[in-house]
Amino acid sequence: MKLQGNTILIAGGGSGIRRGLAKALHKLGNKVIISGRRKSHLDTTTKANPGMASVELDIAESGKHRRPGEEADHQISEPERFDQQCRHHAIR
Repeated sequence: MKLQGNTILIAGGGSGIRRGLAKALHKLGNKVIISGRRKSHLDTTTKANPGMASVELDIAESGKHRRPGEEADHQISEPERFDQQCRHHAIR
C-alpha cells in the first residue's frame, strides 16, 4: 500500500485509535474522510485537521442498505473513489 496520495475512509475515525490513524494518514498527504455516529467527535477531529472531511454514519444502520463506502459516497456532495477503507480494525 502506498502511504501518500490516497483517498481513505476511516470508520470510527472521530475517536480512539482510528482517530490517531486518521491524523497520521492525513499528515502524510492523504485525503482522509472519517465516519462515525457521534457528530461532535467528527467535528472536533476535522476542525483540528484542516482538509479532513467527515460523514455522520452508523455502520449498523448503513448495513441495512449499503456498504459503508457506498453510504459515505451517498452522503458527500462529490462521491469519492476510496483507495483504502479502514473499518473493524483492518485496512481492506
